[in-house]
Amino acid sequence: MTDALTKSYAIALFESLRENQVDLEEALLELQKIAEIIREEKINKFLLHPSIDKNEKIDILKQALKDFNKTISSFVLVLIENNRINIFDGIIESFKEEYNELKGIINVEIITKEPLSGEMYKKIVSYLENSYKKRVEATTKTNDDIIGGIIVKVNGTIIDNSILNKLKAIKDTVLNSNR
Repeated sequence: MTDALTKSYAIALFESLRENQVDLEEALLELQKIAEIIREEKINKFLLHPSIDKNEKIDILKQALKDFNKTISSFVLVLIENNRINIFDGIIESFKEEYNELKGIINVEIITKEPLSGEMYKKIVSYLENSYKKRVEATTKTNDDIIGGIIVKVNGTIIDNSILNKLKAIKDTVLNSNR
């Protein structure tokens, strides 16, 4: 989930790229490539080091970003100028949310005890696409703490259809009925 600051930066970049008719999918790929570069330990320490002059950071980044889209590279330099490069990952997350909203895509995380079969995965994705009337991009995870059933995370909402959750609901019902 993103906060208001990262969302503001992401929307500003998103709208700027749209105004300049930049392919947003390509822009997202470039942003992710830049994020990989920035996450490299030595580069990250350099960019976040408080005693290194901003202008030195900007000069080096200008060279490193020269082959990237001009709007994107300028945006990254603004982040350096404003000491906001530490929120770059959050900005990309917000940017992707904006992109997905525009394209009618929702990201879903499916958590189960055992890995899903291909057929079950397709059924769950199909059900979610029909329910939300959007294209679903799903990732799957396994969790040994789940007795059985499924947990689905959609846009910050958790749909817990696990056996443990159902047992807790029964317990709460029994406890509340005895009061």
